Amino acid sequence: FYPKPISFQITPQLLMLTLKKPLDEGRLLIVAPFGAEIKRVNSKTAQIRNKMMIELSNEIAVGFASKDGQLEKLLSTTKKLIQYITE
Repeated sequence: FYPKPISFQITPQLLMLTLKKPLDEGRLLIVAPFGAEIKRVNSKTAQIRNKMMIELSNEIAVGFASKDGQLEKLLSTTKKLIQYITE
């Protein structure tokens, strides 16, 4: 049995309320390859984002990647250290 997911919209106001303190303290960096015109993630934008994050990183931690999925294929192209996080 899995609990029903709770869905809610993250507004810019809620986001800033939550992130303002860590941003002000220099503990959080937000990196995005897109401007405000991109409203939703799709396969193409996810691929661009993931590629950028791999290029910027020294080491990679992966929570989940589907077997033969886009992320797994992208990860196979890097020589960087990859750590798969499991419970």
